[in-house]
Amino acid sequence: MQLIDKINAILIKDIEQPREFDFDALSKKLAEVTDIIGFEHFLFAVSVPVTVMRAENVVLTNQPLAWRQFYEDNEVMYFDQVVLHCRNSMLPLQWQSLLANEIPDDKNVIKLASDFGLGDGITIPLRANHGCLGLISFSNRKGAKKISHESTILSTYVSSLVADYINDIRNHVCEKQFGQVKSSLTLREQICLAWVAEGKSSWEVAQIIGCSERTVNFHIQNASEKLNAFSRTQAVSKALLTGSIEPMLVYGSVGKPVP
Repeated sequence: MQLIDKINAILIKDIEQPREFDFDALSKKLAEVTDIIGFEHFLFAVSVPVTVMRAENVVLTNQPLAWRQFYEDNEVMYFDQVVLHCRNSMLPLQWQSLLANEIPDDKNVIKLASDFGLGDGITIPLRANHGCLGLISFSNRKGAKKISHESTILSTYVSSLVADYINDIRNHVCEKQFGQVKSSLTLREQICLAWVAEGKSSWEVAQIIGCSERTVNFHIQNASEKLNAFSRTQAVSKALLTGSIEPMLVYGSVGKPVP
């Protein structure tokens, strides 16, 4: 319990005293926690979709710089078996399991990392709102002692706390990309876009919510301008990615005339 208390003291955010998000401060926290749970290296990566075709990737790590440079220069991410696992599963991945696979050495991310001094590790996939994907990895240097069962359990616990920071990163990216975290769509604009997302025409939306087709087009145009979108299709895409419309919240209102 003493280790858990230390981890909580470092990672659990004080909701009564919110602070501006700081990447350096988070990196420092992750380094402290990594040492507490018996590892040497960490990597916290988050992919934030800014359009359907493009994402902003944020990586915080203290892995060897030479390895990270090699990883970027050779676009290892596009065949990284750890990343592929995290896209398709929520189960923790022990790196040693990838060594048993019949993957060529020059395409096996664990063997490539080993060439730069990284040893065994564990990666836990993470998920968040609005399509954000993430992962947290903990590892030791090559030749270090075997990862203990306690360290494995603690790493999964840490991942549950680290996931809470994904939304902070997403907000930072949205502020940088769009100038705001979430556009100020009115309820009518949200409802109209939600029905457009369902494939409805302006006339059909007008029949559903009890107004004129002209009024529907007016709301869709206003929403598109707020989202800096050039078509209703792009407006729907941006609204979903930024959380400006959230289907489960909007569905409680659609289908009823809006006063």
